[in-house]
Amino acid sequence: MSVAPATHARADRPAGRLGVLVFAVLVVASFAAFFVAQHLKHIPTAVQQLKLDSAFYPEGGGVPASEPISFQIERADLVTVRILDAKGALVATLVSQHPLRAYTTYRITWNGLRGAPGPQGQPAGSPASRGEYRAQVLLAHRKVEVRSPTMVRLVRRSR
Repeated sequence: MSVAPATHARADRPAGRLGVLVFAVLVVASFAAFFVAQHLKHIPTAVQQLKLDSAFYPEGGGVPASEPISFQIERADLVTVRILDAKGALVATLVSQHPLRAYTTYRITWNGLRGAPGPQGQPAGSPASRGEYRAQVLLAHRKVEVRSPTMVRLVRRSR
């Protein structure tokens, strides 16, 4: 009877070693993932500090009357700024292929109109309807597109 348990114990030893090896690999991989995550936290993003107000009132009755948009970029590039509706469709282009230096705060406003920039630099088309909109920043050289994480609400007077 004592022979059977000894044979069984020998069969478990390779499986036990495999378990210890798998555990050690998982511990090393966890430490590596931690250090990679810490490194990625310190890499600057292409578009930084993209800010919008929560709402604007182009027809009056509230402040502000136009939507201020500001941001910085990590490396010099040609910048295009667009306004997208809640479904992601293009509503207005505020600036196209504008050269911008790295870490320079760029400020632009949207007047609530559709279309491409007119002679004053603002879209000169028809009024955009009430709703929520998002800013989109395109960087030509890096081929990067960043959409604002928050939406802005365009408020129009009820008719």
